[in-house]
Amino acid sequence: MKSEELKGELLKLCKNFVQDRIQNAENAMQNAQQSANSEERSTAGDKHDTARAMSHLEQEKSAKYLDEAIKLKRALSELLKVESSGKIDFGSLIITNQGTYFIALSIGVIKLDNEDYFIVSPTSPISIAFKGLVVGDKATFNGRTFLVEEVC
Repeated sequence: MKSEELKGELLKLCKNFVQDRIQNAENAMQNAQQSANSEERSTAGDKHDTARAMSHLEQEKSAKYLDEAIKLKRALSELLKVESSGKIDFGSLIITNQGTYFIALSIGVIKLDNEDYFIVSPTSPISIAFKGLVVGDKATFNGRTFLVEEVC
């Protein structure tokens, strides 16, 4: 697969990842709300108050999770605007002698066509080690030397 095609496929996987996170957070918020609503019809007393408080905490946690997922979605939309300059930065697909990395989100290792690809955050240590490098440069990370073979 050509680098541009690969980058497009990895970007599609990132979009799906973010969309799944948003959907999961929205579902969790709805479930917490339904739980709180059902507790309103319950008997009064300490048990009722505790259950409502727990539902409220779950809603807050889900709202925070949703907010984080929306921020990821915004970051991905910024990624679409980035054009490759030949220097490694946010949005770069990096092919090295020790693996292929896509600087986008903190997803980790994914498999595509029986190959492992590392989708990493721009603030991850490996991304920082690669930042600003061009084809032919080397980076050392965790005692390993990475030769940059291609940047897209």
